[in-house]
Amino acid sequence: GRTVYPDFKESWHVAHQVLQPIPERGYIITGWDCTGLNQATAAIQVLPGPRVRVLDEFILDNGGVTRHLEYCAPEISLKYRWWIEQGQHLCVIDPRGFARAETDERAAADLMRMPPWGFGPIPGEVSLKRIDIVSRYLVMAPQGEPALLISPHLERLIGGFRGGYHRKQMPSGNYKDVPEKNEFSHIHEALQYAMSRLDVVAEPIPYAHGPLPTAWQFV
Repeated sequence: GRTVYPDFKESWHVAHQVLQPIPERGYIITGWDCTGLNQATAAIQVLPGPRVRVLDEFILDNGGVTRHLEYCAPEISLKYRWWIEQGQHLCVIDPRGFARAETDERAAADLMRMPPWGFGPIPGEVSLKRIDIVSRYLVMAPQGEPALLISPHLERLIGGFRGGYHRKQMPSGNYKDVPEKNEFSHIHEALQYAMSRLDVVAEPIPYAHGPLPTAWQFV
């Protein structure tokens, strides 16, 4: 297959040591691919520049959103407590996560809003434009530094950037527009959902509790 991100350069985009959140700076955005039987969450910190630091990946293969929340939400709530308390955490999910499940009539978004988590999810970009946003950050270099920097312990995400996340070739020789669904696609879609709200955070988003802040303020 053809890699989705040909501009990825591991020596440039992957940090030399595990990234920790810079305390009390910028925004934290968590992106969630939370439908189906494979769950993934990516956590990014957005800083002036603009710069995006990818800090965490949480992956649950062959499990539902309830189990995934039990697995990762406690760590997210603790590690990113300051941003959550300051209202500087955005929770961005697969738009299909607002559709109610036939089994218990609750959507993934409903489960995320419930105690003890209390996340207020908003929908990410549904179209493949979200891939273009990640691609754009791969080629940006504000102040001579990568605009997208990935912590080296995020093995599934990095494996996808290396080519595991790819487009399949058809018998005609052309490549499909939609990347192949595999073990790398879920965490990459989670990252895309998170980054799809970088440029539109000042706009009212459907399904949210209310409009987002009117300005994207960095501290």
